[in-house]
Amino acid sequence: MCGFCGFINFENQNSEQSNTLNLERMLDTITFRGPDKSGIWKFKNQIFMGHNRLSILDLSDKGSQPMISQNDRYVIIYNGEIYNHLELRKIIDNNKKIFWKSSSDTETILEYIDYFGLKDSLECFKGMFSFALYDKTENKLFLARDMMGEKPLYYGFNSNFFYFGSDLRTFYKSEYFKAQINYETASSFLKYGYVPDPNSIIKNIFKLNKSNYLELNINLKKTKLYSFKSNNLKNYKLDEFRSEKDWVNELENLLFKSVESQLISDVGVGSFLSGGIDSTLISLIANKLSNKKINTFSIGFENSEYDESKQSKKISKILQTNHHEYILKNNDFEETIFNVTNVFSEPFADSSQIPTIILSKFSSQKNKVVLTGDGADELFGGYNRYSFVNYYSNYIKKIPYPLRKKLSNFFKNKGRRSLILIINIINLILIDNKQTEINSRLDKFLNFFESRDENELYGLLLQNNYCFNKILTNPIKDNLFSDNSNTEWPVEFMSRDLENYLNNDILVKVDRSSMYNSLETRAPYLDQDLINFSKFLPLEMKIKKSKKKYILSKLLKRLMPEYDLNYPKKGFSIPMDQFFKNNLKNYTFKLLDDDIFYEDNFLKKNDVLNLFQEHQTNKKNNSFILWNLLIYFSWRQKYNI
Repeated sequence: MCGFCGFINFENQNSEQSNTLNLERMLDTITFRGPDKSGIWKFKNQIFMGHNRLSILDLSDKGSQPMISQNDRYVIIYNGEIYNHLELRKIIDNNKKIFWKSSSDTETILEYIDYFGLKDSLECFKGMFSFALYDKTENKLFLARDMMGEKPLYYGFNSNFFYFGSDLRTFYKSEYFKAQINYETASSFLKYGYVPDPNSIIKNIFKLNKSNYLELNINLKKTKLYSFKSNNLKNYKLDEFRSEKDWVNELENLLFKSVESQLISDVGVGSFLSGGIDSTLISLIANKLSNKKINTFSIGFENSEYDESKQSKKISKILQTNHHEYILKNNDFEETIFNVTNVFSEPFADSSQIPTIILSKFSSQKNKVVLTGDGADELFGGYNRYSFVNYYSNYIKKIPYPLRKKLSNFFKNKGRRSLILIINIINLILIDNKQTEINSRLDKFLNFFESRDENELYGLLLQNNYCFNKILTNPIKDNLFSDNSNTEWPVEFMSRDLENYLNNDILVKVDRSSMYNSLETRAPYLDQDLINFSKFLPLEMKIKKSKKKYILSKLLKRLMPEYDLNYPKKGFSIPMDQFFKNNLKNYTFKLLDDDIFYEDNFLKKNDVLNLFQEHQTNKKNNSFILWNLLIYFSWRQKYNI
């Protein structure tokens, strides 16, 4: 796990010494992604590549980068882990004579590409990765990103340079780089709380899409984009599975294989353990497969409404792991909130980033590598919107759209208070989830009620606020989602989340939070064989009678009969509404009131301040949009953009 950056110097600008110093300055900004070793490689005052290493496989200098292939054709800078690299080495050994200089997966990547070519190699790599590969023979640069988008990769032309790297802050640090805001993607950020691929917050700078590679012909100064997919995936036949037990057996087999492959490391591997189904399964399997007790890590809250530490401690005792927990205090929140723009060099506003940053910092004191439960919700039906849509869609679709629209408008205006009272009573009696944000849930229900189709509904459910357009000088309509519909709406929503929400929100949050603290995270659920399996899995094995992640719960109950499946998962929610009325009140107002942020005529100041005032006077909970605005303005202030 590492960080890298580089640039192509077109038109022979500046001296080699000046360009080298520029690269070193860029590289210094991401030392946290690779604190163990730093290296650069340059060629003819044109190609400049730099790498910071976090040593996981082959801790010796033999695994350092930039690394050159044995035939001297290729140079690579790489971030990630290839979990099947030992299998790939055997394939190389069977095809040619080779003397391996290291035991690192970086060398495996180089030699595999040299023998089999880039596209065929990418289709064989199982893991998380992004890399830049320079081909001396063809004078071409290749950029590649893994199949799920776990590892970041930015690129683009700017001032007769072509930049590429793991983090936007390296671009900002280049003295030749001129940053301009992409207002279309800034609008998307205010709507969703993240910047969707393939755009970035900076004009003409892009994020390489997952399962893609880019070819830059340096002689012609032209780029081409290509996609790739995993090879040798099993084609399941439904008649192979005669009972629930058959499906659970296959899941168990695949999950054990995935965790085993991701335990490969020359340093200790731990696990995040929240106490929920996803992380408990991963921690349980990892502890079974490990030759010694693994470290597990959890985070707790002083406020019992949000605290899950008792559950994770209980689970760790059953699993017999070496458990470590950190209880969050208010000053932890404040300190981390003011540090967010250091962690995220592109605006990102999923507020669960705060506890994720703190947990990563805490875990990094004991381990360099941890396993996570990320991906399970998207693959196996874990979000409330899936069960909600699964239950209500067939009923609501029977009501004509014009009538639904009229009813929705009525409830949004005159009947809102009555609806909130009813939902509160139901929530208290049946759900007993005190942290539920009723207004937000009501908005989502009414949007569901009045949506023409699943495409419109999905976009409405995904945005984390419904007033972002009010503050824009030029309101936008983005086309983030396709119209490829599935007859089963929950299946369609899971597919879309896998393509969009997972890699734009969840994986960004975890990668930036962990790597800022020099911690590598691995997600066993995102193994390609598991993803492939989930696509064949019937919906009733994912959601059954409103029970989410049904097949995961069946497997966990098999492996750990003591587990309480009725345990209410609380997640990483934090009380942002109260923070904006207390701890963050003055800081937020000072930012929102600064005229410098309105000189570009992108946002309407009076409307922005009105949102703040509404929140302070309890007229409306505007914490989601205020958090997005706080992050956006803080980012501009931090990076002087």
